Amino acid sequence: MHPEGMLVKNGNPNGISYYIIKAIFYIFKMSYHIFNNYKELFHLNFVKLNMIKYLISLLFLMSSHHVYADDMPINIGQEWYLDSRSNKLSPSNSKVLYFMPSDAYHTYRARKFGDWDVFSLVDDRNLERLNKGDIIKIVEPSFNEKIYRVTLMNGFSKNKNFYVITDDLIKYYKPLKEHKNE
Repeated sequence: MHPEGMLVKNGNPNGISYYIIKAIFYIFKMSYHIFNNYKELFHLNFVKLNMIKYLISLLFLMSSHHVYADDMPINIGQEWYLDSRSNKLSPSNSKVLYFMPSDAYHTYRARKFGDWDVFSLVDDRNLERLNKGDIIKIVEPSFNEKIYRVTLMNGFSKNKNFYVITDDLIKYYKPLKEHKNE
C-alpha cells in the first residue's frame, strides 16, 4: 500500500498504458506501410476527392447567387406582388411587412450579422402578415435603401403604410407588370 492510500501495482511495471502505446504504434506502422505501397492510388483518390469538393462548392456558390437591387430596379410608385407561398393565418408560413421602420432595420441587421439580440426581436402585433398575391406599392427608401416604405394595395389593411426589407422584396416579390404579362 502506498503511503497516500493508493494501491501499488505488482507485476508488469509497464501497465496497460504500455500496451495502448504499443497498439497505436503498430496501427501507425501498418497504415504507413499500406500508404507507401499504394501511394499512387491514395494520391489519385485524394486529388479526385479534392476536385469533387471544389466543384460542389463552386456549384453551391453559383446556385446561391443572390439577385441584388442593382440588377432589379426598384422605383418609387412601382407595384409588386407577393409571389412566394404565404398564408396570413400561419405564423410560421407567412411573409410579413413591418409597422415600424426600426423593426425592419433591426431584423435586417440581425440576419446580416447573425446577432439576434433584444433589439432585433419584433412583437407579433407589429407585423402585417400577407397572403400570396398581395400587392404593395413602393413609397420611398429608407436606411440607405435597405428598407422601403410601402403601401399595401389590397386586404384588410388596404392603403396603409408598412415597411419591407429590400432583400425580402427582391426574394419574395415580383413587379406587377411581370404578373400581368404571364
